[in-house]
Amino acid sequence: MAMAQIVLLLVFDVVTTGLRDDHGVGHGGTYLFSFPLLFCFPPLLVGLGYLHALTLTVPAVTLSRRLSRRFPGVRVSWLWPPVLLTACAAVVALLPTAVGAPYTASWACLTASGLLPLVAAEYARRRGRSPRFMLKRTAMATGAVLLATLLAALLGADAWTYRPPRLPRAEYVGTWTGDAGARLVLRANGEAVAEHLPVEPWGPAATETCSSGAGTWEFTPGSAHSVSGRDAAEVRIEGCAHPMTWEIAGTREAPHLFVLLGDPDTGDLHVLRKR
Repeated sequence: MAMAQIVLLLVFDVVTTGLRDDHGVGHGGTYLFSFPLLFCFPPLLVGLGYLHALTLTVPAVTLSRRLSRRFPGVRVSWLWPPVLLTACAAVVALLPTAVGAPYTASWACLTASGLLPLVAAEYARRRGRSPRFMLKRTAMATGAVLLATLLAALLGADAWTYRPPRLPRAEYVGTWTGDAGARLVLRANGEAVAEHLPVEPWGPAATETCSSGAGTWEFTPGSAHSVSGRDAAEVRIEGCAHPMTWEIAGTREAPHLFVLLGDPDTGDLHVLRKR
């Protein structure tokens, strides 16, 4: 079951990569490390089906049976299974949310993925099948749903790929702040003032010089310094030989600037938000 959970997280990561802003951070050897798991994908897919059934379908069916017995006169008792499935999905959705996926989308996907297995489980229950048989049926149905979802997501990934906001130069003007007292002021006339900005460690003197001071900035649409071609603000501090490119991220309503220092796979991500 632990292996099934690993594959579930891997599949979820592949499917939702386009939904998240990775800020240019690479996956490194994560996929290479997990590639051998693909050789045992079919049995693990069945394991995922059982995991899905145990966390969503079986609890929904079991609770709905108890509620039906508790309230035998309720005419809409057929609503218990989907309502309880939605409630279970709301709890399970906290797991993908913990790794950066949007909660609402995770909740909706988990609920939708449980509808077909729920129908299979209800069909088996009404025919008087044993709980073990019901679990087997729902696991098989869930495995089919997961496989179809993965294929559909991979084929249509471009439709929901995250795209950084495109803002005019005027919206970069202002004060941007971050952790540890980091502060960057971008003025309309092209002047810039930096305080305690994170910088590459080229040396003690260079670090101190490039971290704080006055300088200039330039709006660079589709920056050549950005792997993803994002718009950016290129900041040059007086006395610092190395300019720093702060790329745009977030959304149009809540944009932020970021820079990735060090190795693209294991480097440090620093974010500035407009005040």
